[in-house]
Amino acid sequence: MKRDFLVWALTTGAFCAFFAMFVATMTDGLALWQVMGFGGASGFLGSLLASFVWRGK
Repeated sequence: MKRDFLVWALTTGAFCAFFAMFVATMTDGLALWQVMGFGGASGFLGSLLASFVWRGK
């Protein structure tokens, strides 16, 4: 059970890292509220991705 949570967390973290790299390369300067919004979206989407990928396993 603990291993499942670790794998889901690593999947979410990897998604968030790549999403942050994408946002950083596509934008030059963002306001604080925009950075917070992208961070929240990244965490939300990463969690959904991890749930979808690892749900059946």
